Formats: sequence, C-alpha cells, structure tokens
Amino acid sequence: MRLNLRTALHRLAAGAAVALVVTSAAIGTTASAATATRAVGVSAAAAATPAVTAVPAENSGPHFLYVHISGKFRCLEDRGSSHAAGVHIDTWTCESYKANEEWDALGPYVRNGALYVLWKNVASGLCMNVSGYSKANGAPIIQWPCSSTYTNELFKEGSTEVGDSVMYKNDYSGKCLNVEGYGTANGTPLIQWTCGGVNGEPSTYPANEMIDVD
Repeated sequence: MRLNLRTALHRLAAGAAVALVVTSAAIGTTASAATATRAVGVSAAAAATPAVTAVPAENSGPHFLYVHISGKFRCLEDRGSSHAAGVHIDTWTCESYKANEEWDALGPYVRNGALYVLWKNVASGLCMNVSGYSKANGAPIIQWPCSSTYTNELFKEGSTEVGDSVMYKNDYSGKCLNVEGYGTANGTPLIQWTCGGVNGEPSTYPANEMIDVD
C-alpha cells in the first residue's frame, strides 16, 4: 500500500486544508532545548523554517514500513525499542507484535506544492530524521523529536513505484531512504542515498529504496 498523497493534494486544492503549525514549543521543547538539539537533529536555519499546511489525514497509522531484498522482507524499526533521541533506525525481521516496527504517518504537510509526511515510531514517539541535516550519501537516519518545521524529517513519495512500493525522498537533502548495502541481516542501518532508478523503467529501481507501507 502507498499513502496516496496525491489524493490529499487534490483535497487541498478543493479547499479541504486546515492550517496547522507544529513548532518546537508545541511538542514540549523549549527555545533553549531546541538550540541544544541542533548539534544532531536540527540546524539553526531549519529551526526557523516557516510553518507548513496540513491536510486532514486519511492514513495515519500505525503502519509497517518494509523492503523486499533478495527474497527477504525486512521492516524498518527503532533500534532496540529505544526512547532516546539520536538512536539509529535499522531493519529487522517483521514481527506484528513489535511496536518499535510500527509507524504513524503525521500529516500530510504541504511545502512548495508537494506533500510530505513525518514518520513517527509508535514505541518511541520520535520521528525519522536525517542526522545533522546532512546532504551526504550514507548519512544515518535516526529518531528525533517530531516537528514539521524540521525539513530533515519531512519525506515525500517519489514518482517512481513498483507495485505498491515507492521511494521516500527527504525534503532537505533530496535523497532517499536506503537500506545500507542491500543488507538483509537484522540490524542493517537505514541511511540516505541518491535516489536510484530511471523513471519509467521499474527494473532499474533499487530494491533497498523501494518501501512498502502496510
């Protein structure tokens, strides 16, 4: 399944949108705390990002996010069911009873005409985040307090898809979620990488970037 963000965009165009401001204060973070978090999850410029618009959600969750690599299904998870900010997101055997493999889709949010979601882990209550606002290939995906003002936490569906699987591209870096090295071992880290594939040629789409939402 995919989140069908295009339908939400059509609803926005029809006037169904509501304004929603999610600031650091709204999620219980003080101004001084927000400053302290910039070393890992947030940059000064990003902290000043204008508010975005939210469309009433239809697919909030919880969801399982998984990849299919070399015949194996692996789910994205909060490593070790940790509640700590900065912990890496990795992949693990999919198990329906594990809350750290469940994700809520917050939003969708509109920025520059595109729709984005924040992926919030059910166990930790923290969101996927490109560590340190990096634009580099290989930068780790961590969990961090959720805010739609943090553009390194906003992900949109790519235009390429195979069946129900799509790529998720980060707003800030322009790079896609990627299971490092096509790994299938439990604990393989989730990173960001240049979005692969040739548009319109599914056989070229990298399996370690094609994510299904269940």
